Formats: sequence, C-alpha cells, structure tokens
Amino acid sequence: MKRVEAIIMTACILAVIVLSALSLLSIKFALAGAFGLAAIAIIFFKPFYGLIFYLVMLYIRPQDFIPAMERMRVMLVLAVVVLITFFIHKVIRREKIAFLATRQHILMFILLLIVPISDIVNGRFAESYDALNEFLTVFLLFFIIVNIADDYKKFRKVCWTLVILTVLISINGIIMYFRGTGLAGTMPIAGTRVIWIGIFGDPNDYALAINSFFPFILVGFFDKKISKPIKILLFAAGAISIATLFFTDSRGGFVAFIAIISVFAVKRWGIIKGFAVGTLFLVVVFALAPSRMGSLSPYEASAAGRVNAWIDGLVLLKAHPVLGVGYQNFPDYVRIAAHSAFIKCMAELGLIGYFFWMALLYTSFVDNMKVADGPKTSYSRYAGIIQLALIGFVGSAAFLSQTYMPTLYILIALTTLTANNKEVTRRFPRFLSISEIWKIGFLMGFSIIGYKVLAMVYI
Repeated sequence: MKRVEAIIMTACILAVIVLSALSLLSIKFALAGAFGLAAIAIIFFKPFYGLIFYLVMLYIRPQDFIPAMERMRVMLVLAVVVLITFFIHKVIRREKIAFLATRQHILMFILLLIVPISDIVNGRFAESYDALNEFLTVFLLFFIIVNIADDYKKFRKVCWTLVILTVLISINGIIMYFRGTGLAGTMPIAGTRVIWIGIFGDPNDYALAINSFFPFILVGFFDKKISKPIKILLFAAGAISIATLFFTDSRGGFVAFIAIISVFAVKRWGIIKGFAVGTLFLVVVFALAPSRMGSLSPYEASAAGRVNAWIDGLVLLKAHPVLGVGYQNFPDYVRIAAHSAFIKCMAELGLIGYFFWMALLYTSFVDNMKVADGPKTSYSRYAGIIQLALIGFVGSAAFLSQTYMPTLYILIALTTLTANNKEVTRRFPRFLSISEIWKIGFLMGFSIIGYKVLAMVYI
C-alpha cells in the first residue's frame, strides 16, 4: 500500500512540475495539459470514469472554445486512450474482449468499412482517410459504451450522466436567447435560433440532442416510485429542455418532440385517452410552437428547398446506386444539406450502405422493443425509455440530416446494452435472419418510394 501511495505521490509531483513549466510558456498550454493529465489519471485507475469523462468532453467540448485545444483530435485520442486502458484491464483480469458480440457490433463494423470505401470507389482517396477518421470516432464511442458500461449500475450512471449533460447544455440555450450570446461566446443563428457548439452547433442538432434524452425526464416524472424532491428536479429539467427546444426554432425537432409525447401518452393511458391527450397537446404545441412551425408549407422557401434536396438525393442514388457518391459528399453535388438522414445515407453510401444503416436502426428498435415488452427486469424500464428516444430520432431524421450524428449511435449503444444484458433470458440472432432482411428491404423501398411521392405531391 505504501508503495502505491509513493507512486501516486511521485506522479502528482511530476504533474505539478509539468504544468508549472507549461504555465511559463502559456496559460492556454497549461490548461490543455491539465485536461490531458486529469484524463490519463482518471482513465488509468477507472476505465468507467474514463467513459464518463469522454461523454463530458463530447458535450461540454472545451476543445471548441479553448484556442490551445482547437487543433487537437481530442475526442479520437481520448477514445483511443480509454480503449487501450480498457484492454489492459481485461488482459490483467484475463477476461474476454467482445469485438463482434452482438449484431449491432457487426453492423457498426461493416459501416466503418463502407464509409471509406464509398469515397475510394469515387476516386476520392485522400477524402477516404478523413472519412475513416471521422466515422471512427463515432464507432469508438459506440464500442466503449457497450463494452465498459457492462452492468446495470454502470449503464444507469451513463444514462443519467447523458441526461444531466443535455440539461446543462440546454441552460446555455436559455442564456443565449435572453443575453444574445452563449456561454462559449457563440451567437444565435438567424437572429434568434439558439445553438451550442461543436456537434451541437446547429439548431437542428441541438434539438435532436434534447429530444434524445427528454424521454428519461418524461418517464421519470410520471413514475410513481420517484420521490417528490426528485420529481421537482425532473420538472425543472423538463422545463429547461422544452424551453431550449422552443428557442432552437427547429421544425424537425418539434416533429420529433410531438412523436415522443404522442407515443408516451398512448402507451401510458391507452389508445382513447392517449389519443385525446396527444390531440390536446398538439393544439397547445401549434399555439405556442416556434414561428417557423406556422410557416410550414411545401411552398415556403425553406420547405421547397428541402423537397428539392430530396429529389436531388434520389437522382444521386440513381446515378450511384451501389456505394453512393461518398461519405459526407452530398453538399459537393447539391450545394445544400440533404434535409433527411435517410436521403443523405442512400445518396452518400448507396443501397449497400443504406441497407446496413437501416439494419442498424431496425435491429436496435426491434430488439429494444422486445425487451421493453418482455419480462420485467432492471433494464426493461430503460428499454421503454430508449424506445421513445429512437422514435423521436426517426421522427426528426425524416427531415434533418442526422445520419452520422453521435447522439444516434449513443442511443444504439444503450439499446445494445438493454438487449444483451445478463438479465435477459432471450438471445437475439447473431446477425440478420432471412425474414429480417426482407423487412429491411421493404423499409428501404418504402422510404425511397415515400420520398418520391412526397416530391411529386409538393412540386
């Protein structure tokens, strides 16, 4: 024990010396060094705390407002450090490492291969390396969550850490709306539409992040087992989240929010009462919703541009049906965003990439639904909550370019944990059954035809 204490003391002294030296050069370098040393120390002794630290960095994003950290690949390096430490702990304990343990693992790995290949077949060799690095960060995010949060206590801590972080970045939206600038010095888009920074630097992405973890607050507030003090906190968190969602002025975000509330009402109070509650809620939402909801029309400029983007995406799919035009290359051909996660995926990754992306969504939703509706376990309640979040994502994904949004892959990772935990007696297929392949193919065809029909109606 004394030896361990001596090692820790020596490490602390060395850290102080290093930080002091860096502070002589620059306070910014010292801050960056402090973050790095803190991360290494936390991750080395507790890989799970390394995961929590990673999630904090993903949301709070100091690398986006501290100049000394701007050029650092913070998230990728941090993910690699967490994984290396995780592997070291596994080797020391002689435990197995699950690389392809579930079908979600396999589908994520296939997508990781398809992303750079989609650029290579289009002659974009330099871009393929950047694409691999970018999607690798998302893949590692998924991998470290499903492998480190491997028991119920860790899983629950991860869920509520994400809820707390979402509420914290939502506070920034309220401050930005009333003060004119956010905590990181950013300003609203188009005068009033609030944003955070980094991956949440767009109002639509900001709204999606809020919707993804609002179901935890919603279900918790109506849970009879929750104490009154906790319900007060949940009410405050819900009010902050809804206010910021309102200030994002995101129509896709509000569509997702309506979907979450409607499904929750039906599941909780039944079809008749739930439909009545949902209808009343819709009336209130459209009365109080952002101004852009009132201008929702196929002939309004923004909506017209959205429909044109869908048509262009279908044209790109027809021209490049196998592997698409390449990862994140849609704007190079169309000059505007795809305004649909589905259109973006099929145009950039082709039918092959679209199949595996849809398979990831389908298997995650179906596996999670079976756990939520199956025997009651510690995870089944959370499976129902995550199901609401996935419904919210699909509701917004139809109108927003959220194909590679990290929030989606966090939800898929949480779904993988609910569907493959030790308490679940049912084991899901290792990959895809023949019937599931047909169903996924049907969903692909239905989505393509659906967008064609919408385009024909609107134009």
